[in-house]
Amino acid sequence: MSLRFNKRRSSSRKLTAQITKQLAAVLPDMMTQIHQNLSANNASASSEPKASHCSFKTFTSTKHQEFDGTEGATALLQWYEQMERKFLHIECPDDKRTRFATSVFAKVALTWWVKEKTTRGAEVAMAMPWDELKELMTKKFCSPSELMNLEAEFWNLKQESGEHAAYTFRFNELSMPVPHLVTSTSRAIDKYIRGLPRQIQDSVLSSAPK
Repeated sequence: MSLRFNKRRSSSRKLTAQITKQLAAVLPDMMTQIHQNLSANNASASSEPKASHCSFKTFTSTKHQEFDGTEGATALLQWYEQMERKFLHIECPDDKRTRFATSVFAKVALTWWVKEKTTRGAEVAMAMPWDELKELMTKKFCSPSELMNLEAEFWNLKQESGEHAAYTFRFNELSMPVPHLVTSTSRAIDKYIRGLPRQIQDSVLSSAPK
């Protein structure tokens, strides 16, 4: 009986060590993702505009995704993330972001944008700051009830069946609509660890993650 117990305990320790090792490889990327989200959200706060040679040709030469406004909150937030990564990559200044981003609108989103340009005037609409455009788009294409559901899912997110890669991916995805919940590294790490299985939580906490 003692031998069987020791074997089970040894097996459990090996599994915990293996998952902890895998998490050690995943956590840095997860934190990088969160920092990129926060950096993108705060990019327009700088008071010192940078010189840029970003052009529409540069923008269109890189991979981009159309936005049609039909796929709900998660798709909208993923599109924001893709656009902001693209803007950072090509060093696109804020005064060009709305013009470039709206060029990939399709279907419902394109119809909405045409109406906005008609109402506001084309030049005024195109000169709209990127953060203001995102705010308008969130109100139009992401309902308050959807955001509440995503926030609730984020708070209750747990790692199931050792699927740490899937857990990390969903954690990053859900952190986009609720940046106020991960605005510090310590809060993000704490929330991430609380979603891990109990035995893994203890192992990760013992390593004092930074």
